[in-house]
Amino acid sequence: MATPQTLQDVHVPASVITATLGLNDTNLAVGFYFDANIHEHGFLKTAGVYVPLDAPYGVGTVPFDINNSGGIVGATYGPAGHSHGFIGTVNSFQPRFQPLDVPSSGPTDPEAAGLNDQGLVVGKFVDGAAHDHGFVCVPRGPVWLQIDFPGATDTAASKINNRDEIVGMYKDGSGHVHGFLRSNVGSFTRIDVPGAPTRPLWGSATPESS
Repeated sequence: MATPQTLQDVHVPASVITATLGLNDTNLAVGFYFDANIHEHGFLKTAGVYVPLDAPYGVGTVPFDINNSGGIVGATYGPAGHSHGFIGTVNSFQPRFQPLDVPSSGPTDPEAAGLNDQGLVVGKFVDGAAHDHGFVCVPRGPVWLQIDFPGATDTAASKINNRDEIVGMYKDGSGHVHGFLRSNVGSFTRIDVPGAPTRPLWGSATPESS
Protein backbone atom coordinates (compact mmCIF):
# COMPACT_ATOMS: atom_id res chain seq x y z
CA MET A 1 0.00 0.00 0.00
CA ALA A 2 1.35 3.38 -0.99
CA THR A 3 2.32 5.81 1.75
CA PRO A 4 0.01 8.87 1.83
CA GLN A 5 1.74 12.01 0.59
CA THR A 6 1.35 15.49 2.05
CA LEU A 7 1.64 18.40 -0.35
CA GLN A 8 2.54 21.89 0.77
CA ASP A 9 1.92 25.04 -1.21
CA VAL A 10 4.98 27.24 -1.69
CA HIS A 11 4.23 30.77 -2.85
CA VAL A 12 6.35 33.81 -2.10
CA PRO A 13 3.99 36.62 -1.02
CA ALA A 14 3.24 39.16 -3.79
CA SER A 15 5.00 37.03 -6.41
CA VAL A 16 3.42 36.17 -9.76
CA ILE A 17 5.37 32.91 -10.23
CA THR A 18 7.12 30.78 -7.61
CA ALA A 19 9.20 27.66 -8.31
CA THR A 20 10.83 25.40 -5.70
CA LEU A 21 13.98 23.71 -7.00
CA GLY A 22 15.86 22.27 -4.01
CA LEU A 23 15.05 20.75 -0.60
CA ASN A 24 17.32 19.34 2.10
CA ASP A 25 16.66 16.88 4.93
CA THR A 26 15.76 19.65 7.39
CA ASN A 27 13.02 20.99 5.08
CA LEU A 28 14.95 24.06 3.99
CA ALA A 29 13.77 24.82 0.46
CA VAL A 30 15.25 27.08 -2.21
CA GLY A 31 13.90 28.33 -5.50
CA PHE A 32 13.07 31.47 -7.42
CA TYR A 33 10.14 33.77 -8.01
CA PHE A 34 9.10 36.62 -10.27
CA ASP A 35 7.84 39.80 -8.63
CA ALA A 36 5.10 42.05 -10.02
CA ASN A 37 7.66 43.72 -12.31
CA ILE A 38 8.75 40.31 -13.67
CA HIS A 39 12.13 40.55 -11.97
CA GLU A 40 13.69 37.28 -10.89
CA HIS A 41 14.76 36.62 -7.28
CA GLY A 42 15.91 33.64 -5.27
CA PHE A 43 14.43 32.57 -1.96
CA LEU A 44 14.99 30.29 1.02
CA LYS A 45 11.92 28.93 2.80
CA THR A 46 11.95 27.64 6.36
CA ALA A 47 9.00 27.16 8.72
CA GLY A 48 6.80 29.39 6.60
CA VAL A 49 9.33 32.23 6.44
CA TYR A 50 10.77 33.35 3.09
CA VAL A 51 14.31 34.75 3.08
CA PRO A 52 15.40 36.64 -0.08
CA LEU A 53 18.44 35.26 -1.90
CA ASP A 54 19.73 37.89 -4.29
CA ALA A 55 23.37 37.69 -5.30
CA PRO A 56 25.13 41.08 -5.43
CA TYR A 57 25.78 40.75 -9.18
CA GLY A 58 23.48 40.09 -12.12
CA VAL A 59 19.83 41.07 -12.41
CA GLY A 60 18.28 37.70 -11.54
CA THR A 61 19.23 35.00 -9.01
CA VAL A 62 18.18 31.35 -9.18
CA PRO A 63 19.28 28.93 -6.41
CA PHE A 64 18.98 25.38 -7.79
CA ASP A 65 19.93 23.25 -4.80
CA ILE A 66 20.72 23.22 -1.07
CA ASN A 67 22.60 20.58 0.91
CA ASN A 68 22.29 19.52 4.54
CA SER A 69 25.01 21.95 5.64
CA GLY A 70 23.12 24.95 4.28
CA GLY A 71 25.29 25.20 1.19
CA ILE A 72 23.53 26.49 -1.92
CA VAL A 73 24.37 26.61 -5.61
CA GLY A 74 22.74 28.36 -8.52
CA ALA A 75 23.17 30.96 -11.20
CA THR A 76 22.77 34.66 -11.73
CA TYR A 77 21.53 36.09 -15.02
CA GLY A 78 22.45 39.35 -16.71
CA PRO A 79 20.35 41.66 -18.88
CA ALA A 80 21.27 39.73 -22.05
CA GLY A 81 20.44 36.36 -20.46
CA HIS A 82 24.05 35.30 -19.86
CA SER A 83 24.65 33.38 -16.65
CA HIS A 84 27.31 32.95 -13.99
CA GLY A 85 27.35 30.17 -11.44
CA PHE A 86 27.56 30.75 -7.71
CA ILE A 87 28.06 28.85 -4.48
CA GLY A 88 26.99 30.16 -1.12
CA THR A 89 25.70 29.45 2.36
CA VAL A 90 22.57 30.35 4.26
CA ASN A 91 23.82 29.56 7.76
CA SER A 92 21.90 31.60 10.37
CA PHE A 93 19.80 32.68 7.36
CA GLN A 94 22.47 35.21 6.37
CA PRO A 95 23.16 34.41 2.71
CA ARG A 96 26.72 34.67 1.41
CA PHE A 97 27.61 34.29 -2.26
CA GLN A 98 30.78 33.45 -4.17
CA PRO A 99 31.04 33.40 -7.99
CA LEU A 100 31.70 30.01 -9.58
CA ASP A 101 32.93 30.32 -13.16
CA VAL A 102 34.68 27.74 -15.32
CA PRO A 103 38.44 28.52 -15.11
CA SER A 104 38.95 29.35 -18.77
CA SER A 105 38.33 32.31 -21.05
CA GLY A 106 36.56 30.07 -23.60
CA PRO A 107 33.54 28.54 -21.80
CA THR A 108 30.62 30.83 -20.99
CA ASP A 109 27.27 30.86 -19.23
CA PRO A 110 28.02 28.42 -16.39
CA GLU A 111 25.15 27.27 -14.17
CA ALA A 112 25.75 25.43 -10.88
CA ALA A 113 22.76 23.10 -10.57
CA GLY A 114 23.42 20.64 -7.74
CA LEU A 115 25.70 19.83 -4.83
CA ASN A 116 26.04 17.04 -2.30
CA ASP A 117 26.91 17.06 1.39
CA GLN A 118 30.63 16.65 0.59
CA GLY A 119 30.54 19.92 -1.36
CA LEU A 120 30.89 18.53 -4.89
CA VAL A 121 29.10 20.79 -7.39
CA VAL A 122 27.63 19.86 -10.78
CA GLY A 123 26.22 21.96 -13.58
CA LYS A 124 26.82 23.00 -17.16
CA PHE A 125 28.63 25.57 -19.30
CA VAL A 126 28.61 26.61 -22.95
CA ASP A 127 31.70 26.31 -25.17
CA GLY A 128 32.79 28.59 -27.99
CA ALA A 129 30.76 26.59 -30.52
CA ALA A 130 27.56 27.08 -28.47
CA HIS A 131 27.43 23.48 -27.19
CA ASP A 132 26.63 22.64 -23.58
CA HIS A 133 28.89 20.49 -21.42
CA GLY A 134 28.35 19.16 -17.93
CA PHE A 135 30.86 19.58 -15.14
CA VAL A 136 31.62 18.43 -11.62
CA CYS A 137 33.97 20.45 -9.46
CA VAL A 138 35.49 20.82 -6.02
CA PRO A 139 35.20 24.59 -5.43
CA ARG A 140 37.89 24.69 -2.74
CA GLY A 141 40.52 23.54 -5.30
CA PRO A 142 39.16 24.38 -7.59
CA VAL A 143 39.29 21.05 -9.43
CA TRP A 144 37.10 20.75 -12.54
CA LEU A 145 36.03 17.71 -14.56
CA GLN A 146 34.09 18.07 -17.80
CA ILE A 147 31.20 15.60 -18.26
CA ASP A 148 29.92 14.60 -21.70
CA PHE A 149 27.60 11.69 -22.46
CA PRO A 150 29.34 9.58 -25.16
CA GLY A 151 28.30 10.74 -28.63
CA ALA A 152 26.14 13.59 -27.33
CA THR A 153 26.16 17.06 -28.89
CA ASP A 154 25.16 18.70 -25.58
CA THR A 155 25.23 17.54 -21.96
CA ALA A 156 24.01 19.11 -18.71
CA ALA A 157 24.51 17.73 -15.20
CA SER A 158 21.72 18.60 -12.78
CA LYS A 159 22.10 16.74 -9.45
CA ILE A 160 24.68 14.72 -7.48
CA ASN A 161 24.05 12.49 -4.47
CA ASN A 162 26.29 11.54 -1.55
CA ARG A 163 27.55 8.49 -3.48
CA ASP A 164 28.84 10.92 -6.13
CA GLU A 165 26.33 9.61 -8.70
CA ILE A 166 25.27 12.30 -11.16
CA VAL A 167 22.05 12.70 -13.14
CA GLY A 168 21.30 15.06 -15.98
CA MET A 169 20.27 15.19 -19.61
CA TYR A 170 21.92 15.13 -23.00
CA LYS A 171 21.03 15.81 -26.62
CA ASP A 172 21.87 13.20 -29.25
CA GLY A 173 22.89 13.80 -32.87
CA SER A 174 19.24 13.90 -33.97
CA GLY A 175 18.42 16.65 -31.52
CA HIS A 176 16.47 14.43 -29.13
CA VAL A 177 16.90 14.79 -25.38
CA HIS A 178 17.47 11.89 -22.96
CA GLY A 179 18.21 11.57 -19.28
CA PHE A 180 21.37 9.96 -17.95
CA LEU A 181 22.93 8.55 -14.80
CA ARG A 182 26.71 8.74 -14.36
CA SER A 183 28.16 6.34 -11.79
CA ASN A 184 30.89 7.32 -9.37
CA VAL A 185 33.39 5.43 -11.56
CA GLY A 186 32.42 7.36 -14.68
CA SER A 187 30.11 4.95 -16.53
CA PHE A 188 26.94 6.32 -18.15
CA THR A 189 23.42 4.88 -18.31
CA ARG A 190 20.81 6.35 -20.64
CA ILE A 191 17.41 6.99 -19.03
CA ASP A 192 14.19 7.21 -21.06
CA VAL A 193 10.71 6.88 -19.58
CA PRO A 194 8.86 4.20 -21.63
CA GLY A 195 6.49 5.82 -24.09
CA ALA A 196 7.68 9.36 -23.40
CA PRO A 197 8.63 11.50 -26.40
CA THR A 198 12.30 12.48 -26.68
CA ARG A 199 11.52 15.53 -28.76
CA PRO A 200 14.14 18.20 -29.39
CA LEU A 201 14.10 20.48 -26.35
CA TRP A 202 17.03 22.32 -24.87
CA GLY A 203 17.85 25.53 -23.09
CA SER A 204 18.51 27.14 -19.74
CA ALA A 205 17.04 25.50 -16.67
CA THR A 206 15.03 28.62 -15.90
CA PRO A 207 13.22 31.34 -17.88
CA GLU A 208 15.35 34.32 -18.77
CA SER A 209 14.79 37.53 -16.87
CA SER A 210 13.39 40.49 -18.73
